[in-house]
Amino acid sequence: MKKKVLSVLLILALVITCFTGCGDKDTDKKKKKSENYDDVYELIGSLGDLEKGNVSVAFDFDLGSEGVVKMTMNSKRDGKGGCALGISFDADVEETKMSGDLEDLVVVKSDMAYINLAAIVDFVANVANVAAPNQVDVKEFLGDTKLGYFAIPLPDIDDSVIEKFTDNSIESFVKFLEDAFEDSKVEGEDNEFSIAFEDVDSYKTLFNAMADYLEAESDNLVKRGTSFSADDFDLDAYAKKLIDYYYDDAVELASAFGIEKAQIDAVVDQVKEMDLNAELKKAMEDPSADIPTEDELKEELESMISDVRSLADEISEEEIEDFDASCTVKYDDGGYKFKGAIEGKGEDSDKKISFTIKIDEEDCKVSAPSDITKLGDFKDIVETLAPLLNGMGDDDLDYYEY
Repeated sequence: MKKKVLSVLLILALVITCFTGCGDKDTDKKKKKSENYDDVYELIGSLGDLEKGNVSVAFDFDLGSEGVVKMTMNSKRDGKGGCALGISFDADVEETKMSGDLEDLVVVKSDMAYINLAAIVDFVANVANVAAPNQVDVKEFLGDTKLGYFAIPLPDIDDSVIEKFTDNSIESFVKFLEDAFEDSKVEGEDNEFSIAFEDVDSYKTLFNAMADYLEAESDNLVKRGTSFSADDFDLDAYAKKLIDYYYDDAVELASAFGIEKAQIDAVVDQVKEMDLNAELKKAMEDPSADIPTEDELKEELESMISDVRSLADEISEEEIEDFDASCTVKYDDGGYKFKGAIEGKGEDSDKKISFTIKIDEEDCKVSAPSDITKLGDFKDIVETLAPLLNGMGDDDLDYYEY
């Protein structure tokens, strides 16, 4: 039971970040941000006005005698369609230490997505060194290949399609929080507030409010889950866009395998002659594709709501006797901070999850990376592998099939 309670409270912390910078279509209702708020709900509601800024979500998992795990997710938006996402972590669990810093892992700017290959390779090398020390050297394998960001053109998608998946309502979320914290201890004034769950009723109210919120939003959630159709995406146009962008590099890379330009051209012509949009529609309508229907999503959601309500019914004073959860919400000097802790005492050792969510309104700048790695940059690696792959027989290839 305690693990279930912990999971639900952790989800609550994550849900808050979904409403940062979601915007409010009715600009007349926007209130100028200030340093003084009537209550914590007005403070959280002001997040709906954000259109750009930085968001940092940090979790600190103290697993007692088992070790510790720290993870931070950073994102920034420039208000002009540009955004960047990064992840870092540090783990020391059961005498196994591992860390990684995937700074600006993904950058989106001017209809292009950039994947940080250098950071990914560093991470893979770190994992390989932990799993098989002195046996695997990823960087030695790469040799002189210079890694930076790999650029991927984004498809042209109409704004109305994007809105179907990103239109959050900050007002309904604030109403949920008012219901969720009704039996909790909420204190503070102006720009700093605290919320503490002190008794079993406060937890019951929280879980029932979450179930009510999911129930109220179920139609919207199901609509988002089933609203994508093949008509929303022009796969033929996107395929041609990718071909135009990667063609020269693909020809150079294929030459390392002894593949002639004429062969590449033949494949390109075949792709351009295909009706990929029709193929996509056929694939989505295929029963074997296992794409959830509206009824199936409703059933899944109803089951989730039922589980949360059951948790509210089953929780007792005994269950929360050694369990403590609280958080603070603060607005200061143009920045928001949500800080909380979820702590539980166990038979073997105490465990604690701390989280800090920072949101600032600073003017962010997101630029397209200049250190780009192209397909052609992998030519040396391919030339090294080509003799090995070309020398494989059918039996050898079958060995590598999963």
